[in-house]
Amino acid sequence: MKALAVVGWPLVGTASPSWHRQRLGGRPWSYRSVPLRPPLSRKQLRRIVEEFLAVNITSPHKGIALECADRLTHAATQCKAVNLLIWKEGSLVGDNTDLPAFARTFRRLGACEDQEWLVLGSGGAARAVSVALEGMGASSQIVSRSPIEEKGEVGYEEAISSVEKVNGVVNATSVPCPPLSLDRLPADAWVVDLSYGKESAFLTEARQMGLRTEGGWGMFVDQARLSARRWKA
Repeated sequence: MKALAVVGWPLVGTASPSWHRQRLGGRPWSYRSVPLRPPLSRKQLRRIVEEFLAVNITSPHKGIALECADRLTHAATQCKAVNLLIWKEGSLVGDNTDLPAFARTFRRLGACEDQEWLVLGSGGAARAVSVALEGMGASSQIVSRSPIEEKGEVGYEEAISSVEKVNGVVNATSVPCPPLSLDRLPADAWVVDLSYGKESAFLTEARQMGLRTEGGWGMFVDQARLSARRWKA
């Protein structure tokens, strides 16, 4: 039997196991949920991945997964983050299916040149969002609670001063309602939250203010489908 898994912490509410198991029905494959508390070393993750054909990686391990791979796809290199580790001809390949999934969503939302977006968060998902937006010609600014100036990140206080001119805000954190006031956003701005399942407080507030909103379910499904295609290739 071919074994697959999702690795992250705490994995509460992840839809990966149920989604993939439903679509693997009738195939000789299994899909497990493997919660791993951080910090996690490269050696520890590699040892676990050796038990599987492929492993989906979620927060907070996308950075260490980058170091774990023998080689990286172009998408993973661009994002400096890996959300899929898969064995190919004896080598462990690090891929990023978030990037094309996010790009598809932002293309549908009308992201384009001359637009400005705020991306809340500094993890692998935030970097993939930023790369996706910039690939369409839009500019993106990563906003972090602990900004690293050398990486071009800014804090929330600085971001608030520019919120009046942005075309959209993306919550790529695990916080249901990050500390960014939405009442100064342009009336036609998008507010996007990568979380899926129950609507976040962030999206609820935006919707009640009449802003355009987008939850994370569609993006989750797109990246999951891309992962499944990689396994079967």
